[in-house]
Amino acid sequence: MGSRTERPVLEILRETALHDRITGSLAKGGAFAFAARRERGFLLPAQSRKQVDFDAGRLCARRALEKATGSADHVIPRGDDRAPVWPQGFHGSITHTDRFVAAVVAPRTDLKLGVDAEEWLSVRACEEVEPQVCVGTEVQAVEKVLSLTRPRAVTLIFSAKEALYKALAPSVGRYFDFQDAQVADVRRAEGERSAELDLVLLTDLGAELLRGSRVTALATWDDERAFCLILN
Repeated sequence: MGSRTERPVLEILRETALHDRITGSLAKGGAFAFAARRERGFLLPAQSRKQVDFDAGRLCARRALEKATGSADHVIPRGDDRAPVWPQGFHGSITHTDRFVAAVVAPRTDLKLGVDAEEWLSVRACEEVEPQVCVGTEVQAVEKVLSLTRPRAVTLIFSAKEALYKALAPSVGRYFDFQDAQVADVRRAEGERSAELDLVLLTDLGAELLRGSRVTALATWDDERAFCLILN
């Protein structure tokens, strides 16, 4: 057994041939295939991109748990709500897009964790997503402060609110909407493509999550996607 840490662990798996490599591992029946089958609960090789993404996310989460606990013996099944069921005393968050997978875990259940990655929306997709996700003047604020195009500003807000949902949902215990929160402040962070987005709740979500409560999302991006992390 290795050493454990009390700090949150962020693990990122990003490879050009990610899907092919994981599918190959499953087909060969190696250790990863065994772990993936245990988590899925049935013996079936990954045949779809969706399943490969799922398995990659669990692989990333297990690596993060191994770093956090010093032990590689972890299983992360899926609950009735399709969310990961974390080992006792831990919680975390998983995200995946094409050829990008990330997971964050922490040994404190009182810490709110959310991670999300989104590929940049096209102009057409932006027109569909914006009315469902964005409120007020948050898009204009993100565009102006970060010098992003409108589709990229909407994508970044979408990713921040997805991370917020993942971070708060376990304590809220019910569904809440993208428009229950708004980006109230945007600040450039260190680095050319990094920022902090302060999200303010527009409705009461619980005794400790009242209207006006603020949560900060750390954001970064490249030419392919946006990435947001909440650690609160």
